[in-house]
Amino acid sequence: MISRLFAFLFFFPLLAVSAAQLDVAVLQFPEPKSAEEINSALSHVSLPDITDIDNSVTKIPTLKGGRILFSHSLPSSTAFQSQCRLSNNQASMEGRYENGVLSLKITLSESVTVGFRRLTNRIFQGSSKLPVGQPRVIGIRNIEVKKKTASKGNLTVEEDFTCNVILAQIR
Repeated sequence: MISRLFAFLFFFPLLAVSAAQLDVAVLQFPEPKSAEEINSALSHVSLPDITDIDNSVTKIPTLKGGRILFSHSLPSSTAFQSQCRLSNNQASMEGRYENGVLSLKITLSESVTVGFRRLTNRIFQGSSKLPVGQPRVIGIRNIEVKKKTASKGNLTVEEDFTCNVILAQIR
């Protein structure tokens, strides 16, 4: 009896996760967002429904105006690594899923065509609890940039804001 209970409590969740699919996406918004706000918007939606083929965001009011920077789906395992390339752009993802916690690092490399060939890297990383079946925010990064421009003796300061969000779901 104890061995069956042990097998049910410890091995069944491992089998369920190993047969599952991991969906990951990086979204960019022009205004600040909170993890609670995005998690509540995702409570009744599947992540693949949001990151559709034409790289737009569905009709969820909280997620309108977001742009998809990266979207990928792969078999779930305790440790994973993936790379993909499209034209001169490359994306690599590595991470771990242990004890219900997902840790991710996503690197997006874009080539710059001016002068010698160079790559610009943007790194997105995060770690959070991820229950099976529900999309969650894994990481969030808010960036505010102030640009000073001078024209005809006038100095103006422009603010540019981006909010980058890593989403993931195991289904």
